[in-house]
Amino acid sequence: MGVTSKLVALAEEEPVIAEVDPDYVVLPKHSYNQASLIKWKKEGRKVIVIETEGNHQDKNLTMNIPVAPDLYCFCNNIMMKKYQIELENKGCQVTVLGFQRGDLLTKK
Repeated sequence: MGVTSKLVALAEEEPVIAEVDPDYVVLPKHSYNQASLIKWKKEGRKVIVIETEGNHQDKNLTMNIPVAPDLYCFCNNIMMKKYQIELENKGCQVTVLGFQRGDLLTKK
């Protein structure tokens, strides 16, 4: 599809972003470094959140999302419905993708 991707540990992405100059930055949670999110968006990069295991799933707790990503991929409909209106009002597209087990992404 003509897409090149780099898998980088969180908090170690800046040198790769400087070198590769990506159009998109994909993160496992919306609560990542807010200053980085603002910087990337100002640079014209699209920010995508694909929820992973370990993000909160408490139905009674609603997280603050001050910097909305451009696309938010939720694990399930319950969590999407909780944030959908707020995110869409901030220009974010939302969808449900589920989550494939992250520990199966390596040979180990």
